[in-house]
Amino acid sequence: MFFRRHHTFREHHAIFRQLLPAGPHVRMIELGCFPGRLMEFFHRMYGHDVTGLEYIEESCHKCEAMLAAKCVPATVIHGDLFEDEWAADHPLWDVVFSAGLIEHFDDSSPAIERHL
Repeated sequence: MFFRRHHTFREHHAIFRQLLPAGPHVRMIELGCFPGRLMEFFHRMYGHDVTGLEYIEESCHKCEAMLAAKCVPATVIHGDLFEDEWAADHPLWDVVFSAGLIEHFDDSSPAIERHL
């Protein structure tokens, strides 16, 4: 698993271990999830029930394929962060995470608010 070798993930893991609950009962969503590596990380390291939200449909399919190839049970949702339709079909998550998403917006405040 690439994240065991990557120094950034090791640093994040040290912080996450202190802050996050673990186990399959913990529901986690990654906003802007392609290519799915962080969903794999949260599932493998903490046992989380992982979901991802991705805006680009083709990226959803690629993410699903990568996770399936790595035997990571996951749901990938094609949707827009700023639309409520996708969220209405799912219960609330225990952990909402993104890495590499908010810098795509000139004003990041609305994107950050959608994390809450």
